[in-house]
Parts: sequence; structure tokens; C-alpha cells
Amino acid sequence: MAQNELSGYRDEAIDSAHKELFSIHGKAIGALVFFGDSIVAVMATIALWDLDRNALLLVWAISMILTSFTWEAFQRRHPEMSETTDRARDFLAWVQTVVWAALPWLVNNQLSNGKVVWVLVFVVTYGIATDLLFLSQTDAPSLDVMVLAYGVSYLVAFSTELQLLPMAAVLLMCGSSILGGQAWSEVATELIHKRVASEERRRTDDLTGLATRNAAIGSVQRLIDRGREVHCAFIDVDDFKHLNDNHGYSVGDAVLVEVGRLLNAHLPASWIVARFGGDEFVAAGSEPANFEDLIEFEIHLSDHGGLEIAQSLSIGLAMVPAGQSSVEDLFREAASALRFAKRLGKHQVLEMTDELRMLEKTKLEVGNRASTALESGEIMPWAQAIVDLSTGEAVGLELLARWEQPDGSMVPPEVFVPIIEHQGRGPALGLAMVTHGIEALASPCLRDRSDFLAVNISARHLYHRRLPAEILALLVHHDVEAKRLILEITESQHLPSSPIWRETANQLRTLGLGLAMDDFGSGYASLEQLLEVPFSHIKVDRVITQATSRPGAPELASAIAAMAKGAGMVTIVEGIETEEQWTAMSAAGCQLGQGFLFHAPEPLTDILAEEFTKVLESED
Repeated sequence: MAQNELSGYRDEAIDSAHKELFSIHGKAIGALVFFGDSIVAVMATIALWDLDRNALLLVWAISMILTSFTWEAFQRRHPEMSETTDRARDFLAWVQTVVWAALPWLVNNQLSNGKVVWVLVFVVTYGIATDLLFLSQTDAPSLDVMVLAYGVSYLVAFSTELQLLPMAAVLLMCGSSILGGQAWSEVATELIHKRVASEERRRTDDLTGLATRNAAIGSVQRLIDRGREVHCAFIDVDDFKHLNDNHGYSVGDAVLVEVGRLLNAHLPASWIVARFGGDEFVAAGSEPANFEDLIEFEIHLSDHGGLEIAQSLSIGLAMVPAGQSSVEDLFREAASALRFAKRLGKHQVLEMTDELRMLEKTKLEVGNRASTALESGEIMPWAQAIVDLSTGEAVGLELLARWEQPDGSMVPPEVFVPIIEHQGRGPALGLAMVTHGIEALASPCLRDRSDFLAVNISARHLYHRRLPAEILALLVHHDVEAKRLILEITESQHLPSSPIWRETANQLRTLGLGLAMDDFGSGYASLEQLLEVPFSHIKVDRVITQATSRPGAPELASAIAAMAKGAGMVTIVEGIETEEQWTAMSAAGCQLGQGFLFHAPEPLTDILAEEFTKVLESED
């Protein structure tokens, strides 16, 4: 965090503490000071009216009015604090003190003892009230001395007119008031220091020493309020969970500290760097900064056995012109840019553009309609044929979720499926597609055939212990054999080492259902997951299919097919679009395949209608 930011927070905390500490007493003390000012004005008016009796009192009254007016005008003209204005304030204050101190010498021998006591009570009370009302770290010493100065002047001037008892009473009251005021000042100062310390702790992250979320928001808001151009970066440590899992939380914490140090060292001193929480950081400033050199770094952790950590960052950038937008808009755009950077492969800096804003807007609109689309039936099942690569004959169907909007436009599955998953509605979508698939298998055109049907479900769906019972109930209700249904597990990187999904997968296999690992050969699909989950099928990703012409690709496909066959699994090849790909994947030993070469996806209802027509024609 920049030093000037810490100073600004400290000043804000002091002002806030002053307001809170004196809010209860401020009105009462202010009323007392106003009363005192009114008395002074009345006395000055009487002096002007009675000028023929006491010309010196007239001079005092005019001096009091002029010094008070000058003081007020100076305060309004120069409200800010500086070395020059402070000296001028001190001079005017001492002039007023001298004028105040001169009054008792002008009216001496004209007041009774009782009036003298009341004048002293008023002066001391008024002085202490003024001291408390304007108490601050800079004003308090001067005001204390000023109150003492004119208080002593009044006591000395009237002492010859007072008897011993009234004098003792006044001295006792003055001493008690001064001690009380001093005690209050000490208590107030201690409370202010505690408040400042608490505010600094609230604005400083305990682990990294950087600013906190609230501190960053306040700093950026001040930049915007000043009409400055603001640049903002959201920074995230890539695969931080794996770092914690592999090396422990103490190493993870050390990496976060190092990232904070790296950001502070690399960015301009005027930028504020904050930790938003977890492994997410935010940096903002009014001048551009280069982040390209930050996306990859290495650290040496001497406190952890000299461990060397090579780590990458993903960074999203956003900028608002001077006087435009708000903190919320700026942070939202930077966070969106970070999400796009993560989605596009991490380890990069991505700046928010109009194109990305349009994608984000589309995503938001789709997200708002996704739940209602699922419930209203806008998301419907389409299907694509799966063929035997040795003969080219269709032996099954893969069910695909497609969203056709009321205006006839289609929302791509790569857009709406992740949104539905993020909303926690993935299991509902998966179960809806499973229901459509079982109903299709139970239809007259497919019931007496051996064709199987594959349905995509998210890996997260395996956490639902009710899934096997729900699918079994549907199979029993529609009298469909379980072996004709295959569940394709998508996003298998979300399968952690948990007994829940292993138990669910084993129950599904016990029922007779097939389980297929989707997108094998790309992403996070691993041999370990093949051992952990009782898969019956492997879906070979299209990246391998489309690379068959490259050196080594046919051998890789043959190795996958041989491995699957040895483990008792069936290979299904995705994305076959040419005769050459068909020939290559068949020669590699893969059994089944699908792609536009054989069949393009189309609505399941159309496919069932075509099959039903074929059944009727065969019967005729």
C-alpha cells in the first residue's frame, strides 16, 4: 500500500474519531460557546451605548468585534491547514486573548463581589467549553495556554475586590474544571489513538501487509472523485489450490506474500495494491502500468527448505476515463477480463475490450434466462448417431442439449451449459436429458432395437447420492434395460479424490449402466481417473481425430485403443469429418465413432419420427 494512502487513512480515522467522540457533547458545548459569544456581543453593545462614561470600554468593544470578525473571515477564507495559515491563526488567537484579558482591568472597581464571582465563573466555563469544542492535536496546546492566560488575568484583576471565601471557591472551581478538562483531553486522545490503530488494522491485510478490499474501494473512489483516469488490474494465482494441495498451506501463504511483494515492487509507488481474499489481488492507479512481466515468476522459499516455486498469474485489466463510471463498474470489468483470461488458458494478461463487453453482456442475459428456459422446455434434446467404424452402421445415439429461443435463434451449448452449471442447475439439466433419453429408448421405434443412447452429465452430478435411485426409477417406469443407457461424464477434472462420487459411480455400474469418460486426450483427463472410476467407454477427443495426419498421431490413437481394449473399455471417436479420419481411426483399432461425416445433430423428435416412419414402412 502506498505511504500517502496510509497517511490518508490515518487522517480519515482521526477525523472520524473526533466526530464520534464529540458528537454527544458537541451540541451542548456549542450552545454554551454561542451563549458566551452572545454575552460578549451584549457587553460590547452596552459599552458602545455608555461610551461617555468609559471610553476605554468602547475601545475594547470595537477591538473585540474587529478581532472576532477577522478571525471568522480568516477561517472561512483559509479552512486548510498549512505552516503559513497556522502562524496567522496563532497570531489572531493571541490578539483575541489579549483583548479578552484586558476586560477585567477596564471594569475593575465597578462590579460588586457577587458580580465578580459570576464573571469569573462565566469566563472559566466559556474558556474550557471553547477548548473542548475545538480540541484537536494542533489546537489543544494553544487553546489551553490561551484559556489559562486570560483566566489568570481575570483572577489577578478581581483579586483585590474579592473576599477570601469567594476567592477560594472560584480557585477551587477553576482548578477542578481545568483538571477535568485535562483528564477528558487525555481520555479523548487515548480513544482516538485506539480508533486509528483499529482503522489501520481493518485496512491492512494480516498476511501480506497489503490493503484490504475496503481500503482499495476507498482509494479508487477518491481517484474517481478527483476526476482522474483510473487503471485497474485483477490478479489471480493460477492453480493455487493445486499449490496448496501439493506443498501445504504454509507454502501457499508464503507464495501470496511473495506475490504481494512482487506487485508492490513492480508497480508505480502511487498505485494501491490490495488483497481481495484468497489468491486474488487488485491493483489500481491513475497512470498506466505494464503487467506483461508479472505473469510468470519464480521464488525461493528459504524458510521452507529452499523450495523453488515457479508460478504463473492471470491478470485482467480495465480502465475508466476521467470523471466516468464508478468503482463497481471498474471492478466488475476488471474481474470479467480476469475470467476471460482464465477461460482462455490462464497465464496471460487480458484487457477488457468492446468485444469482451458484448460477450459478457450476452453471458449475463443468457444467465438471467437459463433457469426459466430449462423449466419452460426451451432447452430440448437433439441427437447425433454413433456408428460402428467397421461397418458404418448406426448403433446408438448421443443426446445433446440445445437451446432454441422463441425467436428461433440458437444459444450455443458452450455458452449456456457452463452458465447453468455455475448456477447449480447442472444436475437438473442432466436429469432432464436422462429422462428424455429413457423416454426415447422406450418409444415404439427404439424399444425393440439394441441401439444404446449416451447422455452427458456433469461430474458434479456424481455427488448426488440420489442419482442412481432416480435413474433406476425412470428405467423401471419405462421398462428400459439399464445397459442401453450410457452416461458420459463431462468436466472430469472436477472429480476429486472423494468416496462419494466413487460410491455413486459404482452403484450406477452395478445397475448395468455404462459410464464414459468424455474428451479423453485433452484437458485434465488422466489415467488415474480411469483407474478410480469404473468407466466402460472412452470418448476420444476430436483434437486427436483431427491430428491423424500429423507424425505420431496414428500411433497415439492406436495406443489409446489398445489401452482401452486391454481394460475392457469401448472407444468412441468424436469429430470424424472426413473419410481419411474414418479410415485412420478404424485402422487404429477404435470401435465406434461419430461426426458430421455420418450424421449431423438434429432434434431428437425428428430422429424418432424418421425411425417411426421406417418401422411403419417395414411393416407394410
